[in-house]
Amino acid sequence: MIKYLGQPSRLILEWEPPIEASDRKRWSIGEVIGNGVPSSFRYFTGTEFENNNDGRTIHAARQAGYWGFPAFGPHKDDLAKPIETGVAETLARRLAARSRSDFNDYLKHHLLQPSEMLTDMALLGATGARLPGDGFALTDPLDSITSAQDMVIELVGFRHYLDKGLAVPRGAVLQLQPEPDSEHDPDAIKVIYGTETVGYINRLQAKGLGRLIQTHDVSAYVHRFNGTPTRPRAYAFVQMREAVGKVAA
Repeated sequence: MIKYLGQPSRLILEWEPPIEASDRKRWSIGEVIGNGVPSSFRYFTGTEFENNNDGRTIHAARQAGYWGFPAFGPHKDDLAKPIETGVAETLARRLAARSRSDFNDYLKHHLLQPSEMLTDMALLGATGARLPGDGFALTDPLDSITSAQDMVIELVGFRHYLDKGLAVPRGAVLQLQPEPDSEHDPDAIKVIYGTETVGYINRLQAKGLGRLIQTHDVSAYVHRFNGTPTRPRAYAFVQMREAVGKVAA
């Protein structure tokens, strides 16, 4: 179970093209800000959008089928002002209602437990708030962690390595290996099982996690699998503990 729960003040809203798309690379479309409760949302625009999407433009996102998060209206290039009305209520609908009789089962699925620290921002970040079919999810960029924390992180690209015949059991111990010499992303972190690569850390979390790897003791193992036979997903449980005498390079 998660013992040390993150309390993000910022979450990234991502969009993934539909399952029939030939290229399902994710798009970072905006950010949610809040202290415990989501208070505002804004779309990334212009150069900021491109910087958050490896140089890809909003035009390319639209070609992939993206037009905006329905509850927040169309994604306009000139929309610079944050949305501050109805953000908390809108995002809360992507979570299981706390009044449900099976709410504790929902928490257990995500390795969570009832706690006064379980704010909406923490719950959104810990679960991803993904709904079937719409392609949207929330990601904690891990840019506000200073002490011990536990989290569940999706292994990006897992299905490509599974296609090579690699069998990875639930509970398998994983190694997180930064790749500062990567030609694609100097913040990249490779996930290794035994001697084989089984995926990478989401690029939105890689920079923050890479910083923490330098200052914390980090351990990881395979937590769960889901998705579909043709689009499998794998998730790792990651524990970070402060390491005495370990400092960033």
